[in-house]
Order: sequence, then C-alpha cells, then structure tokens
Amino acid sequence: MALARFRTYEASPSEVVVRLPSGDGEGGTVAVRAVVDHRTHRAVGAYEVAEGGRTMRGLLAWDMAGMAVARPPRASTAVAPAAPARTAAQAVSRAAGLDAGQWARRGYRTAAPLDRSLRLVLAVAADRPDNARLLARSGPLWLRDERLDGHGYGVFAGPRPHPRSGGNAGPERPASDASGRSPLTYWIDADGNLRRIRARLAPGRETTVDFVAGRVKYGVPAAPWREAG
Repeated sequence: MALARFRTYEASPSEVVVRLPSGDGEGGTVAVRAVVDHRTHRAVGAYEVAEGGRTMRGLLAWDMAGMAVARPPRASTAVAPAAPARTAAQAVSRAAGLDAGQWARRGYRTAAPLDRSLRLVLAVAADRPDNARLLARSGPLWLRDERLDGHGYGVFAGPRPHPRSGGNAGPERPASDASGRSPLTYWIDADGNLRRIRARLAPGRETTVDFVAGRVKYGVPAAPWREAG
C-alpha cells in the first residue's frame, strides 16, 4: 500500500473512469472518461450525465484550482455538428483544438460530489513512496481479496491521500462510519499498482475512480489552460 500512490504517479499520464450518482436523487449517473497527468496535476475528459431520461455529454478539464467545461459550439448550417466525445482519447483530441475562450471556468464547490471526485483523482498520486511505518500507524485495514478483469487485488480501507505539492486541494473527508473505518477503499495488486479507489461522499453516495490504463500516449493537452488572447 505504501507504493500505491507512487506507482500511480509513475504510470502517469493515465486513463481513468470516474462514476458517481447525479444530483437528481432519481437514480441518475455521472461518468467521466479522462486522461490525468499527475506530474502537472491536470486532467481532460468526456463527461456523460444521464438523468430523467436525458443524457448530456461534453468536455471537461480540471486542475488543482478548479474545473472548466467546454462551451457548446455555435450552430452552423454549413457544417454538421460533430458527435460528442465518448472516450478519453476523443476528449483529448477535441480539447486540444479548442481556444481558451471556449471554456467556462470556475473554482471548486466544497460540497459538490463531482468536484470532490475530480479533486480525488488528482490527489491519489505522489512523487515518492509513502513512509510504510507512518502509513501502518494511520490504520489501513485489509478487507478482502477480489478479482477485477481477471486480475487479483487486495482491497483495503485506508487513510485519505494528501498531495505533497500543488497546494492543499485534497478531497474533503467524508465522515467515517460507525466502526471508524476510513471513507476510502483501495484496490491494489501485489506490485503496489492502484486499480480502483472508492470514496464515500455521504451516506448512500459513493464515487468510484478506475485506473484503466497507464502511460497512455495521448497526454493531457495544454490548450484548456492557455490564456485567452
């Protein structure tokens, strides 16, 4: 477990999938398929919100300071609108071609589940291994062994990750359960590679981050962070 955050940093840029309930309370879902670069603390992805029989899609970029959503393209009768990005690779390609003025930016909202989930994605990596002795004292708990996609993982309840750099934008810590168990659960293989992390945001509300590919060729484009000319 002491290697998990460092292995995640080494594997960057990584492809991740974030899933959480939407805010409608009627079984809606939010999914973000993204590429995250833990060296620059930046990520770009395609989001999909399904609720009330409707599905909304678009592009999303975020860093330690906040998030940005790509503005819908202007309607044109001459050019047919492109289909929304559905994969991380498509999101990166589309985001690279947008001007700075095509992004609507805002800071994080403390209580917003999506905002907390995006901050969690950036907080789970570190540029060096954790101190195993200090980690052991913080109370990680082995829960079970589990298989995902044919591979074996140890499942642990563990402490909240704290980024070593880039400010103190770590995820807000939800309340522990009655047993005092950490609100974070990790799926880690025998080599210390992090495959999944799940966070309890509130009773009955969880977000899951899956690390589905590491060292992807399509890194995070700089375009969403360029200053408007």
